[in-house]
Amino acid sequence: MGRAVRAPDRTVTAPDRAVTAPDRAVKARDRAVSVRDRAPTVGGGHERGSGTVLVLGLVAVVLVLVVTVSLLARTQSTRGAVQAAADLGALAGARRVASAGPAAGCAVAQAVVAENGAVLTSCEHVGDGVVRVTASRDSALGPARASARAGPRSPADERSPAG
Repeated sequence: MGRAVRAPDRTVTAPDRAVTAPDRAVKARDRAVSVRDRAPTVGGGHERGSGTVLVLGLVAVVLVLVVTVSLLARTQSTRGAVQAAADLGALAGARRVASAGPAAGCAVAQAVVAENGAVLTSCEHVGDGVVRVTASRDSALGPARASARAGPRSPADERSPAG
């Protein structure tokens, strides 16, 4: 075991090493530094790690926004495809009505709408060779619907709004 030797500026506590006054000053400084490291920072020390939580929250919000925007974009794209199917079905139906009659027009409209990936929900011959078609297709946010009208112009369509 170690022996204690008392000197004016020395005390030996370890068997091999003497601790001097400058050594005690270094240890005291090291203790002060470690206490300073643990001292609360601006906002308090209880907020350590709050940046990580904040970043995770921001990432979650961004992900929700990206998913929402992508769903809306897919739904709008589906709506455009259904509108194209309805337009093409109405044009094909109006052309067939002119040559073969109203029943043949709706049959052709149904086939054209189906070829374009939609379902014909209604088809009606309005008169004078005009066909009105409504089509739909399921999308991410519910059914997408569109309607179209095709046929010769009516006298009401030919009037200009300016008069």
